[in-house]
Amino acid sequence: MRILFLPRYGPQAASSRYRIWQYVPLFERAGYEVEVQPLLDDGYVGQLYKTGRRGRWWLASGYGRRLLRAFRWGRFDAMICEQEMLPFLPAFVERWLQRSKARFFVDYDDAAYATYARWPWLRGKIARVMAAAETVVVGNSHLCEYAGRFARRVRVIPTVVDLAGYPNHRETGSTENVCVGWIGTPITARNLLALIPVMKKLQSAHPKLSFRFIGAGNDFPRNGLRAEVPEWSRETESELLLGCDIGIMPLPETEFMRESAD
Repeated sequence: MRILFLPRYGPQAASSRYRIWQYVPLFERAGYEVEVQPLLDDGYVGQLYKTGRRGRWWLASGYGRRLLRAFRWGRFDAMICEQEMLPFLPAFVERWLQRSKARFFVDYDDAAYATYARWPWLRGKIARVMAAAETVVVGNSHLCEYAGRFARRVRVIPTVVDLAGYPNHRETGSTENVCVGWIGTPITARNLLALIPVMKKLQSAHPKLSFRFIGAGNDFPRNGLRAEVPEWSRETESELLLGCDIGIMPLPETEFMRESAD
C-alpha cells in the first residue's frame, strides 16, 4: 500500500513533527510504501521563527510545488493531510486537489476553523474539508465534537511524544535549585510575557529559582529574570528538558486555544 503524507511543515515545526513525521518510520516498518510532501519546508519555518515574518518566496514555492505534485497523487492508495492542502484558499481548490481515487484522511490538532472566523468566504472551509474526508482524525474531544457535525467518521488520537527519547528526570540529591521550564517557538513565547511580573516575584522570594525558555528566541526579553533561552533542536531537546523541574504552559483565553487544548 502506498501512503502519501501531506504535513503543513517540515519536522522543525512541532505540530507537523508530532502529528505526522514521528509516525512515518512506524508505517515504513509495518511494510507500507511512504512518501512525505510538506507544504512548507524547514527553511520557511526557520525564517518565521527567526524574523516573525512569513517569507513570500517560501510560500509561493511551497504552494506551487504542492499544485504541481498533485498531478502525480493518483499513484497513491491513501493520503493523510494535516488540516488542509492549501491554507487560505477556498474549499473548491481542496476538492480539486482531492480528485484522485486515493482514500483521503485529514488530521487536526488545533481549531483550524477558528483561524478563518474573520474571513466570511473561508468561514466554512474546514467543515467542507472534513465532510469530504473518509475519516477525520483529531487531537481532543473538543475537536471531535466539532468534526462530528460534518465528518462521516471521526477518530481521536491525542498528540503524544515518544517516551524513549525522554529519560526520567535525574535525581540530584538536592531540592534547593529549581528550574522552571517552557518549550516552544519565538511566536508562542509571547504567551510568557504576561507572566514575567509573577516570575520576578517568585525569583525574589526564592533565590535558588531559575527559568529556562527553550526556543523562545534570542530577542526574548528577560527583564531581570535569571533565565536562559537556549535554541531548540531535536538533538538537544531531551537534555534541556531533563534539566527542568517544573513545566509551564501559559495559554491566552481565546476560542482557538480553548478548542485546541485539552
